[in-house]
Amino acid sequence: MKDTNYRIIVNLTADVIVGGLVCLFVWYILKSHTALTHPPDAQPVAITAPVQRITLEDLLDAIRLVETGGELDPDNAIGDHGKAIGAYQLHKIYVRDANRILGFDIYSYEDRWDRAKSREMTSIVIQHYGEGDIETMARTHKCPTDRYKESTKPYWLKVKAVLYEN
Repeated sequence: MKDTNYRIIVNLTADVIVGGLVCLFVWYILKSHTALTHPPDAQPVAITAPVQRITLEDLLDAIRLVETGGELDPDNAIGDHGKAIGAYQLHKIYVRDANRILGFDIYSYEDRWDRAKSREMTSIVIQHYGEGDIETMARTHKCPTDRYKESTKPYWLKVKAVLYEN
């Protein structure tokens, strides 16, 4: 029994010493790296720009501006040879998709002319496919089934420019 306790104490002591040496080694490496990348006379750089938190409402506003940017009457905008309608330029399949996601037919094709209802449909679809990421949500609006394809990247860049133009 006495021999077993002695072995446990020796093993624990060895583990503590090895762990301490590993920590000391890592600290030394990190300190050496910091000394190489940050000279002793270097002044810390203050970050003065506030971090901008983008909300779903901000994203929806940006999408609307990208879709109907120069339109004098965005609620009556018609695009894609008459297939995309309203402030969010929704196609009929977008309306069907919003209804499918909800599980019942609440929106009609005519609701694309109504800015509030178009916004609701856009919110439903982009949140469903967008996985909480603003880039994916924006790219979803361009094409829900192809949101990860390179072809939706230019659309995201337009939305991003509107989001961060302040």
